[in-house]
Amino acid sequence: MGVAFMIGEAAFVGDRRGQRELLNRVISEKCDRIWGMGTEYSGDRTTCFVTTQAGMLQAVLMGMTGIRFEPGNWTKYKACLPEGWSKIEADRIYLGGQAYRLEAVHGKKAVLTPLE
Repeated sequence: MGVAFMIGEAAFVGDRRGQRELLNRVISEKCDRIWGMGTEYSGDRTTCFVTTQAGMLQAVLMGMTGIRFEPGNWTKYKACLPEGWSKIEADRIYLGGQAYRLEAVHGKKAVLTPLE
């Protein structure tokens, strides 16, 4: 889980290379390639550790996109994506009980389009 926090921190300070390296580390060390599950520690193949996957999702959807949980100011910061990434899209996320489509392009504030 700690690496997921560091991915968000790397995004906040604009370290695109660091984000990519940390993502690669988590994927190679804490994601079972056969089952696609997150593991608690490197080499563990007995337990699906959901917080590993949730931490990664949070790092991507909040850390990298610049979204913050501040009603009325969801897109507080510009998106900072890992090297090699240009855009993150999500068909549906919920913020404050409202559904949105998310598009975050590196270097720009994310665009949230309300969904009915």
